[in-house]
Amino acid sequence: MRSTTTKAFAGVAVLALALAGCGSNTSSSTKSGNDSTKFSYSINEQAATNLKDGGNLNLSIGEITPQLNQFQANMSTDTHTLWNWYNPVLIKFTPSGDMKLDKNYLESVNSELKDGKTVVTYKINDKAKFNDGTDLDWTAFQATWQANNGKDTEYSANSTDGYNLIDSVKAGDNAKTAVVTFTGPYPWYSSLFNNVLHPAVNSADIFNNGYTGGTLASAHPEWVVS
Repeated sequence: MRSTTTKAFAGVAVLALALAGCGSNTSSSTKSGNDSTKFSYSINEQAATNLKDGGNLNLSIGEITPQLNQFQANMSTDTHTLWNWYNPVLIKFTPSGDMKLDKNYLESVNSELKDGKTVVTYKINDKAKFNDGTDLDWTAFQATWQANNGKDTEYSANSTDGYNLIDSVKAGDNAKTAVVTFTGPYPWYSSLFNNVLHPAVNSADIFNNGYTGGTLASAHPEWVVS
C-alpha cells in the first residue's frame, strides 16, 4: 500500500509541477549605506504550453505523513510539501513580495480600512470548483477561518496567527465574494487564505482526523479545487 500511495502522489506531483512550468534561481544583495535593499533574481518562467510531453521528474520526501492536513497541529514539513503538490495556491508572491493571484481561483483581492478595521474582499472565479463539484465560494474561506481562529479548542490548528484577529467572514454581493473583516487594522492579510479548506471540513473531528491514514484516499483529492 505504501508503494502504491507513493506512486500516486508522484503522479500528482508531476502534474502539478508541469502545470506550474517554472524553474527559479534567486539571489539577493543588500545596498550598504542606507536602509534600502535591492533584490536581483532570475526566473526562467515558461507557459505550460511550452512544456513537452514525456520525461521523468524525481522528487523526494521523508514519508507519506500520517497527517495530510497542513493546517493541523500534527503536520510536518513533508505534510506541507505534499499538500502543495496537489492543492492549489490561491495567492503566490513575486520575488519582491507582491501578491500574485492565480486567476483560475481569484479574480481580485482588495483591502480597505473601515471604522478602524481592515476589510478584505476576495472576488472568486465563477468557474472555480472543487473536484466533487462544490463551488469554491465564500464558505471555503469561512471553513478555513473557523478551523484556524482558535475559538473552538477542539480544533488542533497548526497556527492561529492572523486568523485569530478576524472578526467575521461573510458573503459579499454573491456567494463568489468573500468579505473578511478584522478586529482592527491588519496590513498582513495577504499571508492568510493562500490555501483554503473544503466547506465539508466543518467539524473538529473531520479537521483533526479526516486527513489521517497516509493513503491517497485520506488526502481527499475530491476536496481539491480543480
